[in-house]
Amino acid sequence: MTLKTISGLRWASKHCESAKYVMKVDTDIWLNLPHWRRLMFGADWHRLQSVVFGHCRRQPTVIRLPLHKYAVSTKVVPALHHPSFCRGPSYAMSSTLAAQIANATPSLLSLSRMHTSAIA
Repeated sequence: MTLKTISGLRWASKHCESAKYVMKVDTDIWLNLPHWRRLMFGADWHRLQSVVFGHCRRQPTVIRLPLHKYAVSTKVVPALHHPSFCRGPSYAMSSTLAAQIANATPSLLSLSRMHTSAIA
């Protein structure tokens, strides 16, 4: 996660205590709110305390092709797979998980141009 995203999670954890979910959305993205509402509010809340919604990649293979844009050498990443992660222009998580991530990271400076939102 970028410093900007972690700062946004920390801000949301502090200022949006009653929110059930925290969502990170890039400014140039159109968000399908009916889809997100069905996904998040139609599920069992207690089962989703440590879930991240979005375009998530589960242990993607490390690209080793020398001329590839995303090539990574074995010196940098010796494993065959990257750790799982969520990427892209938007993802959401429970506010509980957002607080855990924010509290597990070192203290950061507050950054401007954050566009992390909370959904109550």
